[in-house]
Amino acid sequence: MKSLDKEGTWTFHFAIDGPQGHGEGNLQNLTVLKQPGPPLGISWAISTLPLLGLIAFLTYAWRRTHAGQRVPA
Repeated sequence: MKSLDKEGTWTFHFAIDGPQGHGEGNLQNLTVLKQPGPPLGISWAISTLPLLGLIAFLTYAWRRTHAGQRVPA
């Protein structure tokens, strides 16, 4: 699978060999629109915030529950 990173009108050319022989075809005038929403880098950065919050929470909870098990130096 390939992503189309440029907007515009695309044409796909197909050549297929199958049980009924060789076939060729075109898919013309396939319109690709501009990507909706923010750029992918910003989308990924925003979507990782809940994961970072979960890691911070689990670290805090682990340190709180294991604080009494530490041997004083």
